[in-house]
Amino acid sequence: MKKYTNSPNYTSAIIVAHGDCEKQIARHIKSNLRLNMYIHKRTTSIQINGLLDELKTNFKDTQMIQRNDSIAVEVEKNKIKNLKIFTIMDTDDCSEKTRERYKNKPLFEGYVLRDYVAPIYMSPKLEVVLYECGLIPKIYKGHEKRKAYGKLFPITAAPKSGSKMNEMKKLSDILRPNKNTNMEIFIDYCIEQAESKKVI
Repeated sequence: MKKYTNSPNYTSAIIVAHGDCEKQIARHIKSNLRLNMYIHKRTTSIQINGLLDELKTNFKDTQMIQRNDSIAVEVEKNKIKNLKIFTIMDTDDCSEKTRERYKNKPLFEGYVLRDYVAPIYMSPKLEVVLYECGLIPKIYKGHEKRKAYGKLFPITAAPKSGSKMNEMKKLSDILRPNKNTNMEIFIDYCIEQAESKKVI
């Protein structure tokens, strides 16, 4: 059973990350805005073709989410309040038809928590989008990529501040014009949560 000394700092979002780089960005935003977010990633990458099974296995319904000791949610009449499930995916490992079904949400039909899902995409993949936006000077590979992303999206233990908030707004604005991603939706949501919540 979860125990709290004060009112619980409810989980703002569940993030299902395609791979290490998507996890790094999510952790970067989480740490800068001091949000309680749960980040789910496998040791191998999660692909769009297997995403629905991944969701049903780990976040099947409201009850399964409540049983996760790392997630704190407020439930009213079997509905979770103020929570989104963001799936942050590359789209280069599926067909065009599947890609569109993911973006427009038909892929999630039959999933009990479909209404909570916000599909985030990078087409064809994250590093291409970052390169197109001028955030990285070239397409990195392997160990070089992990090192570069660690510098670009560092994890901070510093308290939330106005400068950190501005950094996140700037990142969102840089990504916003790029039609190959909707990552700004996730960042804007996190900014909104940080501005409206008393977070630690």
